[in-house]
Amino acid sequence: MLPIFKSLEHNCLKQNAEFHGFDGELLVDNPRDPNALSNVFVAAGESVGLPHNHDFNAQEQFGLGIYNVTQDTGSRFSSYAAFVKPIMGRKNLTVLSEANIQQLKLMDGRVTGVRLTVAGREQVLTCHHEVILSAGTINSPALLLRSGIGPSAELIAEGIEPVVDLPGVGKNLQDHIDGMITVRSPSRRTLGISLANAPAILAAPLNYFTRKRGMLTSNYVEAGGFARTRLAKDQPDIQFHFVPGYRSHRGKLVEYGHGYAVHTCVLRPKSRGEIRISNTGKGFEIDNQFFSDPQDAATLVEGIRVARSIFSAPSFDSYRGVEMLPGKEVQSDDEILEYLRAEALTVYHPAGSCKMGTDDMAVVAPDTLKVRGIENLRIADASIMPYLISGNTNAPSMMQH
Repeated sequence: MLPIFKSLEHNCLKQNAEFHGFDGELLVDNPRDPNALSNVFVAAGESVGLPHNHDFNAQEQFGLGIYNVTQDTGSRFSSYAAFVKPIMGRKNLTVLSEANIQQLKLMDGRVTGVRLTVAGREQVLTCHHEVILSAGTINSPALLLRSGIGPSAELIAEGIEPVVDLPGVGKNLQDHIDGMITVRSPSRRTLGISLANAPAILAAPLNYFTRKRGMLTSNYVEAGGFARTRLAKDQPDIQFHFVPGYRSHRGKLVEYGHGYAVHTCVLRPKSRGEIRISNTGKGFEIDNQFFSDPQDAATLVEGIRVARSIFSAPSFDSYRGVEMLPGKEVQSDDEILEYLRAEALTVYHPAGSCKMGTDDMAVVAPDTLKVRGIENLRIADASIMPYLISGNTNAPSMMQH
């Protein structure tokens, strides 16, 4: 896979050419103006045995550092900006916005068309060659199920006529389950909304538009890294995403005040969930079944302990505050697990629901990514991963295309 990753990348940092590309479309850079607390987090990690890692995409994942970002002079540089926008003028490319795909039309083991609504009006697009489905780990299996491709018994129960019996469609769902520690701090060096910070907030737009600097260039999760709990073998089993601002303990999008937080996720989850069709094919259900394998729960409990050890390091002495979640009273394994069962979220890296392989539960062939039983339908998104990768899914999803 490495040559393909390198062919996509336009690395602006002159990092190791063994692992990075410099002639691709996707800009990779450092954050232009990381918050001071992001570097404090990295320094704190060094004091507890987590080395400063300057490049997570090179030889070694282990350690903490400032994440590389896909940005162009401080602005988000998306896959659309990299790969689609430059070729919008091509005569053989039509992009439909406000389009909502409803169903694949099938006949004799082939996709003959796609039924969709565009700006509220139904259309059918005819297929003469192939369809490549890239609707994502949630919507790709949902579309297959609505089209009669999936476990026959489940489809019949929802009033859908089976076209291809594929028992693995919607199964094998995985995601990086995540637990948060959030701290209120009096320090105004952290990102936050307060009267004292009002001058910096008011100056931020001018700083961004004139110099491409300041808090508006932040991707918010600037620092993080990979660590091993005592349950790990050789490779890291947890990942950190550090936020140099206060994350609400009440679940609010915006919370007054200052602070910092760290998200800890299980890199190699063993729990498996599923996507199920419901409401006679009009909707679907997402059942992640987090912690259905107790190993994931044990790993995340240990991950919270590692994260706390980083926050306890002397580097954070000038920024100490009150741990709002889980709270200092939450100490035992059972107490931490109870907190996680109530509050754990996800890093939004769903994968695996249309896995490639050769076993009975495989949905696509590993050499072609063609859906089994359908001659001209391929899937290219994170749903085809048999196992969730031990990191972010953004670049690997691009690589498939």
